[in-house]
Parts: sequence; structure tokens; C-alpha cells
Amino acid sequence: MLGLRRARPDDVDRLLAWVNDPAVIATKWHTRAPITPAAHAHWFAARLADPETDIWILELSGRPVGQIRLQGPDDAVAIDVFVVPDARRCGLAKVAIMRALVAMRARRPAARRVIAEVRQENAPSRALFEALGFAATGADGERITLAANVPAGGTSMDPTNVAAVFAHPDDEVLGAGATLAGLAAAGARVRILLLASGLAARGPTDETEIGKLRAHAREAARRLGAESVEFGGFPDNAMDTVPLLDVVRRVESFMGDFPADTVFTHHGGDLNVDHRRTFEAVVTACRPLPGSAVRTILAAEVLSSSEWAPTPLGGFTPTEFVDVSDTIDRKIDAMSAYAGEVRTWPHPRSPEGIRNLASLRGQQAGFAAAEAFQTVRRRNFTHDQVGKLRHDR
Repeated sequence: MLGLRRARPDDVDRLLAWVNDPAVIATKWHTRAPITPAAHAHWFAARLADPETDIWILELSGRPVGQIRLQGPDDAVAIDVFVVPDARRCGLAKVAIMRALVAMRARRPAARRVIAEVRQENAPSRALFEALGFAATGADGERITLAANVPAGGTSMDPTNVAAVFAHPDDEVLGAGATLAGLAAAGARVRILLLASGLAARGPTDETEIGKLRAHAREAARRLGAESVEFGGFPDNAMDTVPLLDVVRRVESFMGDFPADTVFTHHGGDLNVDHRRTFEAVVTACRPLPGSAVRTILAAEVLSSSEWAPTPLGGFTPTEFVDVSDTIDRKIDAMSAYAGEVRTWPHPRSPEGIRNLASLRGQQAGFAAAEAFQTVRRRNFTHDQVGKLRHDR
């Protein structure tokens, strides 16, 4: 989980080690010499005391992995970003920068313009800032200057609390595993609720077998970066025998403990009856009442159910595609935690089947790999509204 905290005096040695990293030294504009501890300590103390400087420490699951420095006058705040190599290419920096800019604007309402300078050859850094809305304003032989307005008001659409509510263990991986892994890596809190046992339809089972399957689900959740997984215990492939209100109340209890802004669930037209029942319960539990934190509900496709549904049930029609080129392997790895659920090719739930669907959805959206979703509901809140909802809870 991504954390963002203000730098403290005891971060002085950590930042010195980062700034003297050989790769960082190679990008310096004025000198390629390492900074001495004394010079750094003097500079760092001055920055902490400077009202025009914000230094943020990025933490991933409690481990410091980078820093963001915002420094300068309101009309030209310079931004400097560093992320350790093993935490790059997972979307962490983009989310952290947005949070840091919003926090700076709350502290400095007059701050209006942010300036970034990157080396001409540093294509990843340029792409990062352009994805955040920065535009090139100038260039010289070594550097490109990019600028953007500091975000204020507007809508807050980056997921912060993500709930994945599915019927059976492995549905969460098949439907949204790569997306959940990407969101968790970017700092979102991800929690999973699995409503049915997932075993009874295959014959008599005992608590030992159910316990093993739940252990597999916990391991899959760990591989995806989810905080936790809960279980509803409803009868497998027989959730239509349970009053819908009972299922709704279980989802409401889960959501009451975890005020998610984004919810992933099944498509309402899936072949599997438990999938359809889960969809009904989620849509009911997440109805847009005043004070509800839920902004977005997305229906996922689950291999060997969504594509096998007859047309009268209503076929899955994707409206959103998430680039999972960097996390598709994590999805397949998480699926392998379910040793008894993985099949051999050409079954849809084989590793090849999972990768083939990701390639197809990616092809449809211009990505190397994608997961597709159908929008069930989307509501836009302002930053102030989102903050009030979180405070009220």
C-alpha cells in the first residue's frame, strides 16, 4: 500500500543516499560530484524550514521507496522526483505526484504552476509528466522543460479504496486480477470479498477442503497486493436458494467496514447463477444513497462463464479497458495459487487462455495486454466531497 508522508529530520541520511546514487548523479545539471554529508545536512535543514518547500517520502507497505520535492514560488514550483529502481514502472510515481500536488494546493492555495525539467534522453520521466498533464514549454541541448497547472477542485477519480466482490475463489483473479495488482502497487487499498464456498457443486466437501481453498485465496490476494480477503460462506452454485436480502446484508457489512470508492464485481449476465446473484447484491448494496462513498462499479468478465452465457441473459459488452501490460504476469502468478482451479490448454482458465484474452482485449484498446470491464455506474465527486465522505466515516 502506498503511503505519502512529509519528510522528517531523521530522513537526512536516506535522502543523501538517494541523491548520491550513481544514476542520480549522472542526471545532475551542474556537477557530477557526490554531495558531502555536511553540505546535505545544511541544505536539508533549510528545506524543511522553508515555507515554499514540501518534501514527501513515498512508502510502499511501510518501506521508503522515493521522494517528491516541490520547491519555489507559487507561479513556478519546481518538482523533483526519485523512486528506487524496484518500485518503478508500476504507476506509483503518478499517483504519488497527484497526491502531493493536491496536498500542496491545500497548504498553499496561491500555488498555480509546477515546472519539471528532464533530460532529453529520459523518455520515461517525460512520459510520466505528460501523463499527468504537463506540456513542454521549452528545451535546450540537455533538457526539456514541462509545466502544468496545480490541480484544484475538479473531480477525484483515482481509486483510493477498492473492493473486489466476487462469488467464488479465483473469480477475483480471473475477472480483475491484473487491474487489482496495478491499483495496489499504485497505492490503492484493495480488499476482497468472496461470497460462496466454491466447492460444494463438485460433490461432498468437508471443512478441511474449504480451509485449503481459503488458504489459496489468501495467497492469491497476497500476490495481488490486496490487504485482506473475506468469505461469505454461501452455498456454492446455489446462491439463488438464499434470500437476496441475506446476500445484500453481507455485502453491506463488508462495505460498512471498508468505504470503497471503486467496486469490481461480476457481470449481471454471466452463465453462473452465483455470479448473477453476486451482481444483484452488489448493485443493491451500493445503491447511490446520499453519503455513499462508492463512485464507480465495474463488471468484470470471468473466463468460462461470461463468454458462455446465452444471448438472452445479456452478453458482456466492455466499455473500459485497463492496460495491464506490466501486471498480467502477476495475474497468472496469483491464479497459480489456486492449484485445483488452473486447467490445461485449451480450457479458458489455463495460463494460455488468460494471456490470450488479455492480448485480445489489449488489441481492441491499443495495449499489449488489457482487462476489460463494463461500467455499471459512475458518479463524479469533487475533492471536497470526497474528503467529507472520508471524514464522516
